[in-house]
Amino acid sequence: MRHVYVEGEDAIYSFTENSVVKTAGADFEKAQLGSNPAITYVNQNPIFYAGIALTNQCNCDCRYCLVDTTKSSERHIELSIADFSSLLHGLSEQGLVRASITGGEPFTYPHLINVFKLLFQYGIPANLNTNGTLLKPEIIEELIGYGLVEIDVSVTDLYNDSDVYLDGVNRAKTRLENLENLVKRFKGKILVTASSVLTRKAVGNLQEIESVLYNIGVDRWRLREVLVSESNETAEYLYGDPREFASTLIGFAAAEHKIPITGYLYDVIATKRKDRRCSNLERNYIYVNYNREVYWLARLSNKSFDEFRGNNIPEIAYNLHNVCYQLEIPHRCINCPANYFCVESPYCAFEIPLSN
Repeated sequence: MRHVYVEGEDAIYSFTENSVVKTAGADFEKAQLGSNPAITYVNQNPIFYAGIALTNQCNCDCRYCLVDTTKSSERHIELSIADFSSLLHGLSEQGLVRASITGGEPFTYPHLINVFKLLFQYGIPANLNTNGTLLKPEIIEELIGYGLVEIDVSVTDLYNDSDVYLDGVNRAKTRLENLENLVKRFKGKILVTASSVLTRKAVGNLQEIESVLYNIGVDRWRLREVLVSESNETAEYLYGDPREFASTLIGFAAAEHKIPITGYLYDVIATKRKDRRCSNLERNYIYVNYNREVYWLARLSNKSFDEFRGNNIPEIAYNLHNVCYQLEIPHRCINCPANYFCVESPYCAFEIPLSN
């Protein structure tokens, strides 16, 4: 169990794999804080979670992807191991307890094992997000030894996902076969999960996708928030009529399910709780991309890490803290990932009726 003491709150956050408990600092012997290696001391505004994109290189070119990915070596950008090490050092001192490694496609990144070796040195477990077409089981086996706790594979369509890609290639069979092989080899050692972007096509086949994933044996299925494209044409092509989309999703959320399902938009609809993850996750989460830019609150703000100098991390944390409180989190509103179908914000186009 990891503990982070935040002096500004006089509180200790204790983390298990699936939960966090906040305890008054007075309940602990203050003398232990400096000497106990299991307790990280943070002055104020901790950063508990970080998504880190190692590279913009990807073998897919998804229509809905907001990352500036590329197949071209000329446009290829990636973090060096030195950059990653500096970043990780600063985040660790600011209370980091969990990382999510992504891209681009992380299996195109040549130093992936070294990334996890560094995470292991700091005692930070991580999950890996992949499109599932370039999986290398021998590398995954090694990553497990360095703290990989979950691998998440994108599943867009069961039979033909060529409409999602600009190159029109059908990768659906490869994704599912690789996912099934992952489950057979690694289930029980790590979580093997799947995620699907909530496009019109996916929403129309949610029950069938769930059945297939259940038969494969995935541990969890994440329904990823709809992100509105800059192109209205692309948005209509991928998402269709929003009211029909919402109605179908509401019906699916009300049904019984064979596997655990998560996702902010899904959680809001299924639980009728608008604060499902906001107060903890959004206050203490940042996303760092391969271009050395920091984002929080779903693209609302960004700031350069200035080449990842560790003494900039507390400043990033302070800015994160201020932005969150200005928006009165947990009320998610304008520019949040779920704003295409938001039940909260007056800025959104319509409101989902939560009655089933």
